[in-house]
Amino acid sequence: MKGFLLFLAIAAIGAFFASQVFGWFTLTLAMFSIFVFGTFWFWALVVAETILLFFFLNDDDKFIGNATLSLIIFLLVLQFFGDVKIFSYALENPLKSLFYLFGYVVVGVLWSFGKWWFYLMEEKRRYDTAKNAFLKDYKIKDDVIIPVALKEKWKQATKEGGYYNNGQIYQFKLNPQAKEYKGKIITWMCYWPWSMVWTLINDPIKKLFKNIYNWLQNSYQRVSDYVFADVKQDLN
Repeated sequence: MKGFLLFLAIAAIGAFFASQVFGWFTLTLAMFSIFVFGTFWFWALVVAETILLFFFLNDDDKFIGNATLSLIIFLLVLQFFGDVKIFSYALENPLKSLFYLFGYVVVGVLWSFGKWWFYLMEEKRRYDTAKNAFLKDYKIKDDVIIPVALKEKWKQATKEGGYYNNGQIYQFKLNPQAKEYKGKIITWMCYWPWSMVWTLINDPIKKLFKNIYNWLQNSYQRVSDYVFADVKQDLN
């Protein structure tokens, strides 16, 4: 995938510079402008690129490279086969383009702090869930500090980055270090519009269904107990 995108990007960039030298080339491409703003094909292309970036967003190791290539190709397609001339505008309005770029970077940096906060809060929630499960196993009320007598057991139980007990796995990260998340943070900065939309859509929906599951967990279990009632009789 990355090699194919790289080939398309190089070809498209070459076509762009060729068009600056040969005016007839630009005129020929204009005859095939199908991605005009507001048309079906324009929105289809936008949706396709958005889905592609969301897909790359979940591939931390290759996101920056693949996403950048696909975005360059997307903008060049609009440049040559549509009427949204991003590159032409940038060349004709360098100061405005730099101002917009500066604003984009500022928002990206601010969003990276917000996203980092959301990420840390989620890991803290995972830790609290594991701790409460541990306390429950020792018949201790939830949401309290680990008693001194149990601190060593808690450290031993969670030394692998999670709490494993009775078939349940509660994984979490303790005090994540920013230097270990360089790739993620840079990704959030560079592609903050897609990261923001994905976070605002994905996180609330996941939390909604998690809450629904928690409310209905006992009902699901009663169904399971009913279906396997004769099995329990065979084993007991």
